[in-house]
Amino acid sequence: MALKIYTKTGDDGRTGLYGGARVPKDDARVSAYGDVDELNAIIGMARSTDMMPRIDEVLAPVQRDLFAIG
Repeated sequence: MALKIYTKTGDDGRTGLYGGARVPKDDARVSAYGDVDELNAIIGMARSTDMMPRIDEVLAPVQRDLFAIG
């Protein structure tokens, strides 16, 4: 069974940002947050492999910065 979450703000085509601002769901910031999240997941997958010995050393600070961004 899927967990249901209710925000009680309805879906008027807007979403809330950190800090409380409400923006349209097609706002560039919403898209950018999704892109950063997706990149972070891909980097995490790359870091979990042992294919390249130095990959974790190179990507760890990048992933840390991405966490700070979004």
